[in-house]
Amino acid sequence: MNPKSQLAQECFQRHRNEDPGKFLTAPPVRTPRPAPRRGTTVLVVDDTAPLCDLVARRLSAMGFRVLTANDGTGAQQIVRSETAAEIDLLLTDVQMPGMRGDELADWFSHERPQARVLFMSGNPDSLSDTRKVALLAKPFSHEELKAAVRAAFASEATQFTPLSPLP
Repeated sequence: MNPKSQLAQECFQRHRNEDPGKFLTAPPVRTPRPAPRRGTTVLVVDDTAPLCDLVARRLSAMGFRVLTANDGTGAQQIVRSETAAEIDLLLTDVQMPGMRGDELADWFSHERPQARVLFMSGNPDSLSDTRKVALLAKPFSHEELKAAVRAAFASEATQFTPLSPLP
């Protein structure tokens, strides 16, 4: 037997015994996630830092651009900054030291009248606001968070109407 044909025969035998799909599949191509478009920025405010971080990570995984603050004053600074020009949803805890979530939402609605507001609370009765508001009860699952945020963007009811004009 010709040494060239013997080598070819051995190669053929070796490859014939391997998985044929191995040679037909291209390696996976990683495509970068598209940059969030306008209308997808969420400001998360909660005085419990681990919860704030967890919610931010979950919202980021859903494709939202997320900004975080651990209190009302920090949230106001973010809203006033240039980088926060397009905040479309305020997701805030109701009970926080200093400024309460409903007070923050009142101020925020003057600053961003077209934005949505979604409250979260471990004690839903703590919301002293008598207006109809969107509320996500703590603890909540990833799926409940996802549904509440999507509903907030889809509903006119989550546009928060300030109680009184600010001076």
